[in-house]
Parts: sequence; C-alpha cells; structure tokens
Amino acid sequence: MIATSRLGKSFGGRTLFEGVTLQMNEGSRYGLVGANGSGKTTFMKIVAGDEPATEGSVTLPPSGRVGVLRQDHFLDDQAKILDLAMRGDATVWSLLSERSAIVDRGEGDPERLADIEHAIGASDGYTLEARATAILVGLGIPKERHPFPLSTL
Repeated sequence: MIATSRLGKSFGGRTLFEGVTLQMNEGSRYGLVGANGSGKTTFMKIVAGDEPATEGSVTLPPSGRVGVLRQDHFLDDQAKILDLAMRGDATVWSLLSERSAIVDRGEGDPERLADIEHAIGASDGYTLEARATAILVGLGIPKERHPFPLSTL
C-alpha cells in the first residue's frame, strides 16, 4: 500500500497541487490523468522519492519499495520487454548487471562478487524477475511476450 497525506508541491508562487490524500492498495491498478503541466510527473517523482514535497508525506509499508520505469523516448526498441520492466528497480538491476559482468563475461572485480550477492539478497533482488513478470501481466502483457523486443508492442 502506498499512501499520501496532505501532499502538496509548489514552485515559488505556483502551486501544482495541494492536499492530496489517497491510498493505493496492493493488487489494484491506478491511472493518473491530467493536463500537461498539471503536476502528474512531479507527483510521481515525489512518490518515488526523487523529489521532496513542499508539504505532506508519502508512506510505504516497511518492506515496500517503489520501482520506476522512467519515461524515456530513447529506449532501445530491441531491448527485451522483461528487462525494461526489471530496470524499474534501478538498484537491483545495477547489481544484477554487475554480477552478470563478473560471472558471465569475466569482467569486473571477482572479489566484489560476495558483496554483490549479499546486496542482491538484502534488496529482495532474486525475486525481481517474478515481480516484473507479475507487473507486466497485470498491465495486460502476456508472459509469452516478455522475451520479445520492445518494438513488438
């Protein structure tokens, strides 16, 4: 569950939004709709922890995390759909990429491997593929499509 309480954001004298109190429950789908410049992206940056709110708070469960697949008009159309979804957890994706470089390609510092494995485990990283799969299926992208390139969507 993600909750906001009296959330607000202002830039100088311009208020984008104020008093936003809501609760987003696990397993539910939500859409954020509004005019250009109304604060949708800013709201999401605040929820993700990338930007501070002017007022109010965002609450996550103790073991909760927000994964973000950022708007990117320059995504590689040949990248696998599942890989792109997994990149939403940037910390774990980076650790898994570093691990792959060491284990699969013999690149990087092999002495760092134990630290990487520990960090992946501590971040629940070994479930990243399953979590990304569940998100994609929840968005209506069937599991059979996940290994295909983004350009096939």
